[in-house]
Amino acid sequence: MNRRTVAGWFFMTSEELFWASVDQRGGPDACWPWLGTRDRAGYGRLTRRGRGIRAARMAFELVKDDIPDGHYVRHVVCDNPPCCNPRHLASGLPQQNSDDMTAKGRQHRWPERRGEASPRCRFTDAQIAETRSLYPKATQSAI
Repeated sequence: MNRRTVAGWFFMTSEELFWASVDQRGGPDACWPWLGTRDRAGYGRLTRRGRGIRAARMAFELVKDDIPDGHYVRHVVCDNPPCCNPRHLASGLPQQNSDDMTAKGRQHRWPERRGEASPRCRFTDAQIAETRSLYPKATQSAI
């Protein structure tokens, strides 16, 4: 009997551990979601050499190549943050990443996503209008 099968994860390489946390059941062209920890934006996160790294970046480096300095790993086929399928990933410059974000409607800039359209919105446009109409007549603490 092989020690690796008896002890489980303890004898797995870091690459084997990584791919064990990726759901590849959809086949070679499907999204392969990261099954481990995710950040607030939904991207897979893991620790490598004591530093946090995104799962897509790790997948790209394992299968394709090292990422040049100043480049990002971009999801060019899908718009699925936890996806780790190397076929869906490409290396690119910050401007390319920004262009992707704008094309996919993920930018959070004024005036494109203002008011209720903003993902950080806490009040409706009607609530804001009502509060502004009360302000000259009442104190801030009364509002």
